Amino acid sequence: MQSPLSLSVVLVVFVALVPGVAGGIQTQNADQVLSITPKTQEEVDLLKNVSSMYETVLWQPVAPEFIQAEAEVHLFVPGNSSQTVGELLRTHALTHKVMLSNTKELIEMQTRNGSTDPRSDWSYYHSYHSLEDIYYWLNKTAMDNPERVKVILIGSSFEKRPLSVV
Repeated sequence: MQSPLSLSVVLVVFVALVPGVAGGIQTQNADQVLSITPKTQEEVDLLKNVSSMYETVLWQPVAPEFIQAEAEVHLFVPGNSSQTVGELLRTHALTHKVMLSNTKELIEMQTRNGSTDPRSDWSYYHSYHSLEDIYYWLNKTAMDNPERVKVILIGSSFEKRPLSVV
C-alpha cells in the first residue's frame, strides 16, 4: 500500500504533465488569422466553401469569388471554429500559417483606456474602436449638430451591417 504522500506526488505530477487537467479542459482555441495560398482549383473551391460555410471572416480578398490559385488568402477564424477549420485544412493537405494567433487579446489591448473621457488620451485616434462606438459617435455628432451634420444610410455590408456616410 502506498503512503498518502506518494499518492499526492503522483497526482501533482499527473496534473502538471497532462494538458487541460490543471485549469479545466479547454474546449475553445484563441481567435486566429490564417494565411493560406491555394495551389489548385480544388484548393480554391475548398477555401470558398470554408469562408462561406463556417463561422469565419474573409479578410483578403474581400469576397469568396475573388479567391484564386497562387493568391494569398487571409482568413479570420474565431476560437470556436479554429479546431474544425484547422482539421479540414490538414485533411485536404492545404498548408497554412497563423498570421495572428490571438486577435481577441490584441483588440482588447488596443481598446484599453483608463480615462473616463476616451478622447482625452493621444492614443485615442490610434486605437481600435468597436463598430457600436463608431455608430454611436456618428449619430451623436449628427444629433448635436443637426444644421451641419446628417448621417445617410447608403446600403449594407456583406455582413449585413449598415453603411452610412456623413
